[in-house]
Amino acid sequence: MLGESTRAGEVTQRGFSLVEVVVVLMILGLLTWLVSGTYGGAAGAGDREMAKARGKTVQEAIRAFALNNGRLPCPDPAGSGWEGDCAAGMQMGWAPYRSLGLEQPADRDRFAYGVYRNAAANADLAVRTERTGDAVGDMHYQDIRDLMVGVQLAQAQVVSNGFLYMTGDGAALGAVDCAANLVAHPAFVLIAPLEDRDGDGSRFDGVQAGLPATGLCVQSAATAASSAQDDVVLSEGLSSLMGWLSARAS
Repeated sequence: MLGESTRAGEVTQRGFSLVEVVVVLMILGLLTWLVSGTYGGAAGAGDREMAKARGKTVQEAIRAFALNNGRLPCPDPAGSGWEGDCAAGMQMGWAPYRSLGLEQPADRDRFAYGVYRNAAANADLAVRTERTGDAVGDMHYQDIRDLMVGVQLAQAQVVSNGFLYMTGDGAALGAVDCAANLVAHPAFVLIAPLEDRDGDGSRFDGVQAGLPATGLCVQSAATAASSAQDDVVLSEGLSSLMGWLSARAS
């Protein structure tokens, strides 16, 4: 009886089957891929957040520059930290940190910078010009009001691939497709390349692969990082810049 009672009270135990072990390993592998491949893992997410914070600083400096100069800064063509000669049609380069009053960062932390420049529509936002009829010497001659008119003229333009433009985000704004999905013209954009995710030798990924030397198409700022691209984009829309300038015009 005692032996029978003991056997009845025992808990039956068994090991994992081979199939169960394989299933568990597959699940762990999938989770690892999701974290490290698609989203970049904790370190990748941290790098993106730091890039966004640095970009916000540059964005605010560009706004301040516009307020003081009645235009947006020209791109830095050589990575010196200074604006270039602003040759006609030069819409993309590096952010001109020194011209903005900022310290020139290490190469790895530099942002590419693009600005909308449509001289034919009197909407070259990087050129200071009189658009409101004020005479030389007038307190409002070539000030932010003239830039605001330029922004309004830019807003009236049909989106074209001849000028800096944004494509989709792979979600609500449609495909990331520079040929078939032209979403909008921004006033300016900042692009931080993190890692060479697409393996082409450039830290700029995807549609930004040719930056800053060539290319006018930039993915939406809402585009998620993936195993093929991790660029961080900050864009200043024409409407948002207009609102910011309007609040400070006096």
